[in-house]
Amino acid sequence: MCMGMSIKKCVLSVVSGLFCCGAVQALGIEIGARASAPVPEKNFPPTLSFYASFDDGLDAEFSRSEGGAGGYNAEVAPGGITNGAMTIVSKGGHLSFRGDHNVNTENGTITFWCKGSAIAGAEGDAWLWQVRTTGNHFIGIRRNGSALALVFSSYQGTKPNYPDISILNWDKGAFNADVWYRITASWDAQLDKGWLDVNGQMVEGTFNMPDHPGAALIFYVGGGAAGRQVTGGLLNEDNRFDEIAIYDRSLKNLYENNSLSEDEADLIRWVEAGVRNNLREIAKLQNLGGWMPVYTWPSCIGATSQGRDQVVNRDLISLNKQIGTSRVAGQFLYAYDVLRDPVYLDIAIKTGEMLIDAQFTDEYEGHNGGYWVSDYIVTPRGVERAPGAGVLLQDGVQSDQLGLLMALYKVTGDIRYKNAAVKNGEFFMDYQNPDGSWSSAVDLENGIGITTRRDPQGGEINDNAMNFAMDVMLSLWHFSNEPRFMEAYKKAADWFVDALIENEHVCGWALQYDNQKNPVWARDFEPPALSYDAIPMAAKALIEAYRLSGDDRYLEPIRKTSTWLKTTFPDGKMYYYYDIASGRPLTAYKNQIYFLDDPEQMALAQTFPISAAMTAIHDCPDLDSMLAKANTAGIDNDSAISTGNLKTQAISSLSRQSEDGMWLYIVGSGNYVFGNGFAAYRILLLRYLAYIERIDPRVPAELRHLGGDGDLLKMAAPGNWYDVQWPTE
Repeated sequence: MCMGMSIKKCVLSVVSGLFCCGAVQALGIEIGARASAPVPEKNFPPTLSFYASFDDGLDAEFSRSEGGAGGYNAEVAPGGITNGAMTIVSKGGHLSFRGDHNVNTENGTITFWCKGSAIAGAEGDAWLWQVRTTGNHFIGIRRNGSALALVFSSYQGTKPNYPDISILNWDKGAFNADVWYRITASWDAQLDKGWLDVNGQMVEGTFNMPDHPGAALIFYVGGGAAGRQVTGGLLNEDNRFDEIAIYDRSLKNLYENNSLSEDEADLIRWVEAGVRNNLREIAKLQNLGGWMPVYTWPSCIGATSQGRDQVVNRDLISLNKQIGTSRVAGQFLYAYDVLRDPVYLDIAIKTGEMLIDAQFTDEYEGHNGGYWVSDYIVTPRGVERAPGAGVLLQDGVQSDQLGLLMALYKVTGDIRYKNAAVKNGEFFMDYQNPDGSWSSAVDLENGIGITTRRDPQGGEINDNAMNFAMDVMLSLWHFSNEPRFMEAYKKAADWFVDALIENEHVCGWALQYDNQKNPVWARDFEPPALSYDAIPMAAKALIEAYRLSGDDRYLEPIRKTSTWLKTTFPDGKMYYYYDIASGRPLTAYKNQIYFLDDPEQMALAQTFPISAAMTAIHDCPDLDSMLAKANTAGIDNDSAISTGNLKTQAISSLSRQSEDGMWLYIVGSGNYVFGNGFAAYRILLLRYLAYIERIDPRVPAELRHLGGDGDLLKMAAPGNWYDVQWPTE
C-alpha cells in the first residue's frame, strides 16, 4: 500500500488515516479463535502493540500486555478526533499503563493527538508522554520552553529530574492551545537515531541510547515518572490526548516489509500470537531465573526429567536433560533477537544472573571449578545445590549453561557472562579423558571423569555428552584462538573413529564405553550393546570433524555403518539394541538382557515399565543423507528446513495450541505417566521464530546478534564456524 513512497510519507499516511476509517473488519474466526490474547485486526499493522481511542473509556482497545488505565484526575470528554478524548480535569491528572510488551524501548514508535496549554508551551517544561524502563531509563516527549523534544534520560542517584542524555528537538513552528496536533515520535537504539514529527513535518537525527535500556515498566500519558518531583510532571486541566497508537518498530523499518500478502500478514499475526501466548505462560513459571523441564496441567507443578518423578518441590529448578532452564531461557533470548522485544531479554538475563550465582568456582587438586550441578533449590539466600544433584557432563548440564552465557555475552556485552562461560570451558578441558573422550559425570574428589556406574574415565556418547563437549571446544577456540581447544576437539574425533564396533555381526557404536573403548553398562536398562541411538550421534560428530579438517578418514566409519545397515536391514527397520557378539536384537531391564527374537522374552520385556521405544521397531538412521550433506558449508540447524515446511509446521501445530498458549500431551510413559502436561522448552517455538525471521524480519540482518536458529551453542557462534586451524599431527 506504500510502494514507492518514502518511509516518512508512508508512515504518516498510514498513521494519520489508520484510525479514522470507522469500523474495521475483524480477523477470520479460524485464526482469532486459536489465540487467547487479542490479535490485531486486519487494518492494523502486525507491529501494533497498543491502541487507545478514548472514545468509550480510558482503557486500551488493543494491547499486547495489560491495557487497563491507571492514573488520576483524567476522564473521557467529547470533542476528540473521532469522538471522545482523554482529558485532564484537575492539575496532576494523567494516565498510566503497564509497559511490558506494550512499548518497545529499543525500536519503537508512538503517535497521538494532543492539544492544550502544555503543547502550546504555556506550562514550561511539560511531559506529554513518558515510558520508564526496568533499567531506570526514560524515553519521553517533552514540551520545552522553545521546542518539542524526544528525550532519553536516566535515573542517577537521588536527582529528581533524571538528567537528559539525548534530545531531539522539533522547532519548526509555534503551537496553539486550541488546535489538535498529531505527534509521532520514534527511536532506534541500534542505530542511535530518532524521529519526531508534528502534523507531517519531520525532523530526524542522532538519538543516543544504550543498546539495551531495559524493558518497559510503565508509561504515562500526560505526565512522567515521579510526577510530583520531576519538572513538567504535573499538567493542568483541559490538556487533551487522543488516538494513541504504539508500534514495536522504529520508523526505519516499521513499514519496510510491504510485500507481505494479506494471507501472509494474517499468518504472521497468528504465528506471533502463538509465540507470545506460550512465552507469556512460561515466563510466569520462572523461579529466580529457573524452570523445571515439564509441568502438570492445569496445576502447573513441575516435574524432573521426562516426568519420571511425577511432581517435585515447587522450588526445585533443573539444568538437566537438554530441556532444562537454559534451553527455556534460550527460547526467550532467541525471541528477543527475532522480535526485538526487550521483555524477552530481561527474562533471559534473569537466568544468566542465576547461572553466575549458581556456578561452583572451587578448585580441586589443581582442577578448575566453573561447573554446575543438575538441580538446584531456590532458597531465601539464592539457589543452592539440590540433594543428590550430580556434576554431569551429559544432558547439557554444563554445555547448555555455557551456550546461554556466551549468547548473553554476545547480546549484552557483559563480560561476566563470558568469564563464567570460559571458566566452564576450562572445566571441560580438565576432565577430558586421556583417550580423548568425555565421561557422563565427574568425580571431583579424585579429579577424573566417571561413567554412570562410576568406572574411571570411560567415554559417553549417550545424551550427547561427547557431541556437546566437542561443540564447547570449538566455541572456545573461536573465542580465544588457542590451539589447545582444537587439539582437544581432534582427540575426541579420533576417539569416535577408534570406538567403532565392527565385526561379522554388527557395525556402529554403543552408548557408553570403558577406558579401553569396550562397551559397558550404563543405567540398568542401557546394556553394553550396539545402539540405534548412538549411531546418528557418532555420525554427526564425525561429519563435523570432517567439515573442520577435510580429512576423509572421519567419514569412513559412517560409510561402513551405512553399508551394514542397508545389508542387514533391507526394509530399513531395526530395534534399539543389538548384541555385539551375535547381532541379535535385545533390550534390558534391571541389568538383565532380554532377546527380542525370542517370543517369550519379547512378551516379558513388553511388560516392563520402561520406554516402549526399547522394544519397538524404528526406521534406520539415514546415514546416506547425512553423508550427502557433509560438504555443505553451514552449521546443522533449522536453516536446512525450507520456509514452506516451516509454514506447514506452524499451521499444523498452532491449530493444536490451547487457549492458554500451551501444547499439552501425556507426560511420561509406562508406569511413569502423570497425565496432561507440557514442556517448558519446545522446539516448535524456534520453528515459529525462524519463520517470522524469514518472512517478516524486525531488524536488518546486520543488526541481528545471534545465529543458530535458537541452538544454544550455535547462537553465539561466528559465521565462520568451520574456519579453524586444524591441528597438525
